[in-house]
Amino acid sequence: MSHNSTERTIEPTIGDQADALDVLVALTERFPGLPAPYITLNTVYRPARIELQLRTPAEFEAWRDALGADAEQVALHPHCQGSWLAVEVQHLGFQVRLTGHGVGAASVSLLKAVAA
Repeated sequence: MSHNSTERTIEPTIGDQADALDVLVALTERFPGLPAPYITLNTVYRPARIELQLRTPAEFEAWRDALGADAEQVALHPHCQGSWLAVEVQHLGFQVRLTGHGVGAASVSLLKAVAA
């Protein structure tokens, strides 16, 4: 690894996440009754992307509806160990990615049939 000062890479700081944290606070104030998601702030994206992971399709649907994400944009990600739903939406200027887990095999078959 080179330590040449002209080749420095600027790493994200906690301060880079301040606006995204403000959006999270706004979400908790606007939707206090929604299910609690597992939350990550992905700093690979600039500005940081907010990711809300929900345990069930019902929890996912509650958040999708609240954020106004188009149901037709929901993607099904089948996987042998458990499929999941995903959709991205802009909220208060930030990209919010919702994922809903716990999609059973019967639900995957039904969703595939509806999509066909």
